[in-house]
Amino acid sequence: MKAALLTIGNELLDGRITDTNSLYIERELLDKGIITAVKLTVRDDISEIRGGMEYLAAYAECMIITGGLGPTVDDLTREAAAGFLGRGLEFDPEVYRLVESFFLRFGRKAPDGNRRQAYVIDGSEVIPNPNGTAPGFYIDTVYNTRPLKIAAFPGVPSELREMFPYLEGKLNAERITQSVYVRTAGLPEGLLNDKIAALLPEGITFGTIAMPGLTDLRFDNTARGEIEGLLEKTPLVRRKTYSFDPDETIAAAVVREMTARGRSIITAESCTGGMISSMITDVAGSSAVFLGGVTVYDNRMKERLLNIPAETLAEYGAVSHETASAMLAGLRGVADTDYRIAVTGIAGPSGGTESKPAGTVYIGFGDRDGDKTLKFYFPGGRGMVRARASVKVFEILYDALIYGQPDTDKMGALEIRRGDGG
Repeated sequence: MKAALLTIGNELLDGRITDTNSLYIERELLDKGIITAVKLTVRDDISEIRGGMEYLAAYAECMIITGGLGPTVDDLTREAAAGFLGRGLEFDPEVYRLVESFFLRFGRKAPDGNRRQAYVIDGSEVIPNPNGTAPGFYIDTVYNTRPLKIAAFPGVPSELREMFPYLEGKLNAERITQSVYVRTAGLPEGLLNDKIAALLPEGITFGTIAMPGLTDLRFDNTARGEIEGLLEKTPLVRRKTYSFDPDETIAAAVVREMTARGRSIITAESCTGGMISSMITDVAGSSAVFLGGVTVYDNRMKERLLNIPAETLAEYGAVSHETASAMLAGLRGVADTDYRIAVTGIAGPSGGTESKPAGTVYIGFGDRDGDKTLKFYFPGGRGMVRARASVKVFEILYDALIYGQPDTDKMGALEIRRGDGG
């Protein structure tokens, strides 16, 4: 079975809202062995919605729609779908009671506009919405002599995710495509492609997904054991693999390994502005390993909170090996932890010089055996530089956790300096 997605809303095409619903639906369908063949986004216009449905019906046996089920005059999915199928819409008092009950929970009366949410397409099944007022609908029909299943959900992500399991058992895949995900850090997409393609047995397909500092590999028609065996033949890729779970972030992998080993960490951030701390604390259970962090954006904060000598900042600058090393030393006086991280750099777009262009970042790593500072250049805009620097920190930490010491020579640093000890 192939699926088609239709997302509806002016805000999706105006760039005001990021479409996360499609990502969720595509993943859920893939887990059931259903391939998403095509995706289309249209505005809140009844003719565009109907035209989108006519277009998508030629590509798939299942059409999933999000958006346009609200109570306002621009919520037109029900009307468009009824017109597309040549069916009527009727007010259903039972459905309206469900809509009213949502407001009664808060001691309020349903506005008149919400009555439109109780109109039901002839022959459709109502999909209850426990978290909102917009019920969805499901229709199993035939369109142009071909079987077609249509399911419509509200555009609010939390409501969609609560309602989506309704489709269990209604969407039957011809076969389940077994996929294995390999999440890697620090290796370019092209290099990964070359190394894996040279080893890949016949019958297994793979693709890459590149993100700042990270690359995911997806293998189809195989099992994890077979892929783990393949990775053993390329030690660099195996070492840079931090997870086989497509939903586990590199920060979560680090927290997992730190928790298992009873390790602790403290951070000092300048150019990343707390991003690293945020990525750690996004992970449930991170309080077991993360003591805290300081954001020392201004030089005065570096001096006051980390006791960095003013002379060091004046002579070498805030973005330097010397300052990153001094930040590590300052953290040593704050708390006794297994790991210390310090980051200082020029995120841009301004502030760079010929010798230190925007994108120059120094990362300090300290453990029980000593300190190291690494100089990097990260291309891209301000957000990209900060994201790449943060990911590099977790790449270093994961390597240290798994192998005892990070292989800093394989981190892509322009220059590495080692300190006197922790």
